[in-house]
Amino acid sequence: MNIQKKRQIAQIAIIVCMLLIVLFIPFSKMLNIPDSLQWVPLILVWLPLYLVFRYNKKMKEEKAIDTGSKNLDINAVNATRRKVRKNFLLIWALVVLFSLASPLWLPFTMGENRGILFNFMIGLFTAILISVVFGIRLRKMNKQSEEMQKDRTSSLQN
Repeated sequence: MNIQKKRQIAQIAIIVCMLLIVLFIPFSKMLNIPDSLQWVPLILVWLPLYLVFRYNKKMKEEKAIDTGSKNLDINAVNATRRKVRKNFLLIWALVVLFSLASPLWLPFTMGENRGILFNFMIGLFTAILISVVFGIRLRKMNKQSEEMQKDRTSSLQN
């Protein structure tokens, strides 16, 4: 089994554990799930997360070895970067929209309603935190692409 298949299996395991977390924590009282059982998916989600990061690192190393021996088309690399950035911004927008819609779903997950203003403030705070994290990552992605562009231009000049 290759690394990509193993990574996909680990990602599915993460999704299942997170789905169990979403079901167990807010609805545990309604489903009569004991507290000791609620911690199981919270702990189990970390193992596949570790495996996904490890497999991603291995895949990057293999790709670096493969691309080190080949001459890459700069246009293809730039197109890939644009696609990754576009997907990254799409995920950011969806997460922010979901967090701003918290007045709709937060009362059901909290089990009590503290008012629409309180729920909106929680969603706004979450959107700000997510935006800061995504902004830092986007800046890091831009710096990496600038450095790679400088490396390519200096290697072409030599």
